[in-house]
Amino acid sequence: MQLMRGDRVSIVISPQPEPMVEQAARELEHHLRQIGITASPVTAASARPPAIVLQPEAAVNFADDIAGLSRDGCILRTIDPGTLVIAGPGERAVLNGVYMFLEKVLGFRWLTPTVTHLPAQTRFDLSGIRMRYDPPFAYRSLHNIYAWNSDWAARHRLNYFVDHNPRQFLDDPRLRDSFYFAGKEHCHNVYELLALGCPETDGATMTIKDVFARHPDYFCLLNGKHQMSTADKNRPAVSDQSGQICLTHPDMDRLLVRGIRRLIESDPGASFVALSLRDNYDYCQCDTCRAAAARLGGMNHVFFELANRVAAGIEPIYPHILINLLAYHGTQPPPGNLHLHPNIQIRYCPIRISQYHAFDESEHNTVGGLNFETPPSMARPAEQLRQWRRLCKHIMCWYYTLHLPELQPQPSLRAHDRNLRMMQALGVEGVFIEDLYVEENALNPVRAYVLASLLWDPAQDLDQLVKEFVGLYYREAAGAVLEYIRLLHDSGSWDWENWPEADGRSRWSVKDCEESWGWFGEKPDPAIYQTPHFFTLYGTRPPLKPVFFDQAARILNGAESGIRDNPELRSRLDLVRMPVLYAARKQLPPEHPLQKEAERVLVPFLEVLRRRYGDRPGVLSRL
Repeated sequence: MQLMRGDRVSIVISPQPEPMVEQAARELEHHLRQIGITASPVTAASARPPAIVLQPEAAVNFADDIAGLSRDGCILRTIDPGTLVIAGPGERAVLNGVYMFLEKVLGFRWLTPTVTHLPAQTRFDLSGIRMRYDPPFAYRSLHNIYAWNSDWAARHRLNYFVDHNPRQFLDDPRLRDSFYFAGKEHCHNVYELLALGCPETDGATMTIKDVFARHPDYFCLLNGKHQMSTADKNRPAVSDQSGQICLTHPDMDRLLVRGIRRLIESDPGASFVALSLRDNYDYCQCDTCRAAAARLGGMNHVFFELANRVAAGIEPIYPHILINLLAYHGTQPPPGNLHLHPNIQIRYCPIRISQYHAFDESEHNTVGGLNFETPPSMARPAEQLRQWRRLCKHIMCWYYTLHLPELQPQPSLRAHDRNLRMMQALGVEGVFIEDLYVEENALNPVRAYVLASLLWDPAQDLDQLVKEFVGLYYREAAGAVLEYIRLLHDSGSWDWENWPEADGRSRWSVKDCEESWGWFGEKPDPAIYQTPHFFTLYGTRPPLKPVFFDQAARILNGAESGIRDNPELRSRLDLVRMPVLYAARKQLPPEHPLQKEAERVLVPFLEVLRRRYGDRPGVLSRL
């Protein structure tokens, strides 16, 4: 079967196609027309070869091939000299199969929401195609500004939306069956559930302040007083949130079950409900909570016992809903040998990992810790994922790839393929990647492309994905951009010896252990924490060596000379240069030549960002 520019091809669908099959036909028609092939959706009765048949559900001829596929899995088969079949167990599978055909067979690449690479060839050989693929992750989510574009998200087969408005995606026919959480919050929502569970009268909802005014005993006891929020500066600060519920209050099971039921009733299409503690360490100090923690082995264990009871209360009414719990900060360590209810889903959140290294390499990620704020229970992700897999049927992972500030140069393209393959091997069924919030980060286009590609198929090689994207997106400047990326990922570019934070963060003292780790109940041996490490929270921020700036300027200036007549490529290269100027402005002496360039280019650029994100202070703070 051959297709050539100028050919006409039939896209065969049923007379009344399912909505996503209809969208699959439209996407196929749209892309084929871009390369000069006329395509028209038709029914089987009027089809003429060459034909591409979009076939949801297993036909007799393909039942064995389709057996065992998930709803996302698909097959591509050339069945005679003029017919290609794209099939799967349902309409979602057919849409995925069309994208796989466009990408793997024809050569389309969706680089950014505004840049699509079109295949250059004029002839396509479709004979002998026999492909079958089932993605290992049932849930695939990328929190990156490029993934907030519906076209880009659909074509990269993302299907799980949390931190951005889900309705933006669910209203798109290509994404209408995506997974999402009931309610407005997908994490740290226990106060929301408590308020929903405490109506004054049926149908009326109290605010959390109303709940506290009437029932202060529902909230944590700290320093002898029930508190809804606390500004106790002697406790470690995690976020702007403070305050917590009492985990052992006799009414708490009933209230949380009622809150979850009301949340599901208000949003019956959701797949998950979050049951997540507030983002702090304000665990209740009442006598019953203390006694339960002593008996069970920690407050995290007390929380998971409560969650088991709540899940058991929800299951008879909503057996299809998964109760999603964050394994995060104080609840990150697995609770001994406590097995969780089958309808509980753990979202493992290794927030304090070394992003430069894979989960199973570097002392930070294997021994655990190596800085004053990270005890072993907050690191060692590979070991903890194995433990969680033994205790819980459903495991997801919140994979942190963002860094702060977002304009800071980062060696952020190193370990993702290895980490995602490890998650797959350990039975993780879904991944939410928290990545960058602004498109102005130099490497954000390649990060988004690489991460989305690996979510669909973690067997791909990260280096090859980077080279592919850079070659197609930066074109004549690709060689220089790849050289810059290699320089950025060379540990010799970073000045560990003159890192101001290093003395406090890579050397342990007993004082550190007592004051910080006391909240985790751990008593480490400071003797093992004596290794400098390529790590800080949310990325790597030791100073860059002066030689890095000299080499980066040479590489990028050399590339610019070859693309002066191409404003589009010059603009893309300017963004690659921007983090170099950002770091230069912070680190280099005033007389350095890069300071003048930073004054000329970076300062106006930052002012543009301040105006652009003026109504989003959270984004501005991350720059």
